[in-house]
Amino acid sequence: MKLWEPVEIKREKEYHWRIGNVRIWCTRTDGEWMLAWEHGEDEEAESEVATTLHPKPEHLTWERYVCDKKTDNLQLVPVLQDRAVVVSSDITLKILPDSKALFFVGIPVWARVHIGTQKDAALAEIPTQILSNTWFGDPTTGELCYSLQSRAGMDIKHIPLSPHKAVCPVLLVNSSTGKLDFQKLNIHVEHLRVYAGTNRLWTNEVSIRFYGEDQPGQVEFSNKAPSFEKPLTLLTEERIPTSQSILKKSFGILRHFTNF
Repeated sequence: MKLWEPVEIKREKEYHWRIGNVRIWCTRTDGEWMLAWEHGEDEEAESEVATTLHPKPEHLTWERYVCDKKTDNLQLVPVLQDRAVVVSSDITLKILPDSKALFFVGIPVWARVHIGTQKDAALAEIPTQILSNTWFGDPTTGELCYSLQSRAGMDIKHIPLSPHKAVCPVLLVNSSTGKLDFQKLNIHVEHLRVYAGTNRLWTNEVSIRFYGEDQPGQVEFSNKAPSFEKPLTLLTEERIPTSQSILKKSFGILRHFTNF
């Protein structure tokens, strides 16, 4: 996907990207890089990649970065949020005992700006869509999350093609003796990678197994690319690699994913 490829930034020229509802500007001199961005209302506008033809607003506030690295390249890479996101189902759904359901969730990424390559330090992380905050869980053991405007659906065709949204496959498994009333889902996206396909961005699959109201859910993050589109190229690693300690902490929180 061309949007996430490196771009040669020539000195004294202003470059512009449009991704989701954010516009990003960049310019540079011999020893300094400058970056500015603003969010608008038009989320579904067609993306623009590194054009020098778009006029910038006069009110922009520029962030300035001094860099001794000898490179002309700048790269935007997609990363997921720094805390969990909450999504609702697009339909009222009850999953029967010993049954499972696969959902697809479209998550707007953040654009991480690198001078050079991903191995070099990032200048900034810019949301391609501003998400509102929400509290998930009970008042004492819950957590602050982002609230997704889109909904989880069982048909991938209902998620519009978009270069700034990563599709996360979520498998819900009901291993309890009662019905699972799926209303809201809490996804810890800080443990997810981002892959690029021909038409979409993807994340690795999340599996959540439900054992009952009084028991924590078992949450697993696949260590490989999903199989719904091939070939896929890994663009970014997870923010926090999954480990035993992180999973234990997440179990107590993620038990609320059915909104008890």
